[in-house]
Amino acid sequence: MKACLGIIGEPSCGRKRKEGKPRCGPCATAYAKLSLLRSDRPCPGYGYGRCGAFCDVGHTRCAVCRAAYEARSDRRCPGLPGESCDQLCTPRRRRCHHHEKKYNAIALTRSRKCPGAGDGCQRMAPPGSPRCAYCRPDYQLRKKFGITLARYEEMLKEQDDRCAVCKRHKSEFKYRFAVDHDHITRHVRALLCANCNTMLGSAGDAVEVLTDAIAYLKKWNATPHRSAAVVPLELPFVDGSSYVSGYGIPKEHGR
Repeated sequence: MKACLGIIGEPSCGRKRKEGKPRCGPCATAYAKLSLLRSDRPCPGYGYGRCGAFCDVGHTRCAVCRAAYEARSDRRCPGLPGESCDQLCTPRRRRCHHHEKKYNAIALTRSRKCPGAGDGCQRMAPPGSPRCAYCRPDYQLRKKFGITLARYEEMLKEQDDRCAVCKRHKSEFKYRFAVDHDHITRHVRALLCANCNTMLGSAGDAVEVLTDAIAYLKKWNATPHRSAAVVPLELPFVDGSSYVSGYGIPKEHGR
């Protein structure tokens, strides 16, 4: 067996290579990963020869050919290591539905490089999470609302770190403000606290419902029992002792 040629630009590893192969197994894997980082690789195309474009960095085809290849319905599922499969791949997935689910579950149990949120990321994603803690909020904002984390922070600064409805400061809340948007046009409106966002969502963004709720509160807040003083109740324990409860009854109804 002949010696391994190693990786271009580095000395030979000294290991033996198989007959007909230029490199040993570890060097071949490292060389393939380095090749994916090149931007001058011609795209092999999709079934009809080369398309004339170059491969995207990190992929084996350009974006157009990759989308056409993944949309094929006759691709055979490769299964998992040590587990073959005779099913066809799910459209725009690398495996069938069963093995895609198992593969994702296995991938989440180990640390791996974060794919980022639209741009490259050199951090490692922790086990159980598809992205690192820095890219996860940015990815969720891009996916759900079409805004970046930088735009979210800019909107928060424009609101002086306060809810757009109740004007309470963000330090009064445990969780970050929610992105309020129009559920029909998907247009982002402002940042709201969880209480105000839930209020608008429960009302269905209907002005009539909120107007009726305001009238309802004004009606009952103006009644006499609202301003009546409350007498604390003295409630007994089993052992005969007692404690004073903060909940009581109005004076005019007390004994």
